Amino acid sequence: MVNVLLNSIGSSGKSMIAREILGANMPKAHMFEVETSNTGNQYYSEYFGSYRRIPAYKFLELNKELLLRGEVEDYIIDVSDKEVSEFVREMRRYTGVHESYHKLILPVVPTMKDILDTCKMLNTLICDIGVPASNVYVIFNRLEDGCDIEKKFALVYVLKESLGFHTSDNLSLLNKDVFFELEQKGLTSKALMESKEDYARLSLEETDPVKANEYALLHLLCANVKGLYKKNKRIFDWVMASPEKIFDAS
Repeated sequence: MVNVLLNSIGSSGKSMIAREILGANMPKAHMFEVETSNTGNQYYSEYFGSYRRIPAYKFLELNKELLLRGEVEDYIIDVSDKEVSEFVREMRRYTGVHESYHKLILPVVPTMKDILDTCKMLNTLICDIGVPASNVYVIFNRLEDGCDIEKKFALVYVLKESLGFHTSDNLSLLNKDVFFELEQKGLTSKALMESKEDYARLSLEETDPVKANEYALLHLLCANVKGLYKKNKRIFDWVMASPEKIFDAS
């Protein structure tokens, strides 16, 4: 199965979703970052079956592998916002290449510019290129608790009525500091949840105050990630459901 994360906006959560939602539940997946400069998931390569960086101009090389192996192996393709214009241009150039992509995932954060850019990308993918709307998933990210999702993303919902893509609705991602803390430590929620270390005990026994603080923070993060991982698993199951069996994200 080939899963492509893309959008024309930066800092929307593509790389986080690649490792925390897809990678955490597809540990043997081959990870391709379509990227040349920005920091992405290169420090998390151990959490994927394999990891490679590739520029968008090597579109044919990437898609040849996806065509040959995408039906029998799992792939996660994380397209950088810096590379997405060329990637989409190549999708237009090679008619039908999108048929090798089983899921196209577009994260979006609640700013008007990002929402407008996302609507433009949805129109491009579905109306111009011909990607089936049933294969397109919009994940709302960095929301405040209690946010009125349909009001905040009203333009996306208007477009959904006419195009028919999927939206994460009540499975949307909150603005969690824990993602930032995990990223700073090169960890994933699954890795921390599965850790056998007793960080509470280590924090009390450690004589170095800096290390003691680190252990204390890891202990607190452990208490948080169990619920976070369950929520992420629900999002994964929602995306992986076949289009004809898609369940209500609420």
